[in-house]
Amino acid sequence: GSSFYGNAKYMWIYHEFNGNVYSSLDKISYVFTIRHGKDSGIGKIILLLEPNKVTLSVEYEGWMERLASLVLKSWTNEFIKNFEEDVRIERIKRKI
Repeated sequence: GSSFYGNAKYMWIYHEFNGNVYSSLDKISYVFTIRHGKDSGIGKIILLLEPNKVTLSVEYEGWMERLASLVLKSWTNEFIKNFEEDVRIERIKRKI
């Protein structure tokens, strides 16, 4: 897998995150930690890949669990909303 690291600000709250990406033929997992000072939370974003279907799930617990869960849910809903269009555009690009 590969790793990632970053800093972010949400609602005037700075935090850092890091994690690893693991992939196989039918699954991609993003395992991450979010830190704010001494507080932290852990989570996973999992994409299960099946023929003509992608299932996305999110797990999170820890620091600001309720708010973080709402933010992650909002992000995944936006991702899902745009996913089919993004795939269509990518297919067009690859045909050119």
